[in-house]
Amino acid sequence: MLHSWGQWLYGVTLAGVLTLGLCQPAPAAEVKEAGKDAGKDPAVLFLSALNESDSARRESLVARIFADNGIMADSAVRAVGHKAIVSRIETVQRSLPGQIFQQIGAPQRQHDAWRIAYEVVDKTGSTSYEGLMFALTQPDGKFERVDIFAGPSAVPLP
Repeated sequence: MLHSWGQWLYGVTLAGVLTLGLCQPAPAAEVKEAGKDAGKDPAVLFLSALNESDSARRESLVARIFADNGIMADSAVRAVGHKAIVSRIETVQRSLPGQIFQQIGAPQRQHDAWRIAYEVVDKTGSTSYEGLMFALTQPDGKFERVDIFAGPSAVPLP
């Protein structure tokens, strides 16, 4: 059940993105490889945070891209706030040793909504699984919420 206008709008936006394909790729100038200087592109910065091994840099990235009460949700956890998001990223990294998140194609953006396709790959370049992330940004450009979904080709990890 949806509890607020924002949640309703989020659901409507995602429905439009998924069923009508209304998202457009973000301008090419905004899209750079994760791990390199990503400018202000929150999608690439988020992937960088997911892959960052240095805790201080990871905390700095999370503070830069998420609102203070930002949410990162996946099938297991709904993390609210910077500390909880950083903690969840650390847990994900421990569960995927030696693997990194990589962007597939350009992120798509529609107003304040983002759709980011990703894959998780190991050191040999083999893909463990693919998925989609959906995000909403606030007027200041910081993420209000990021929902992470593993795709239908997901392989259960030990």
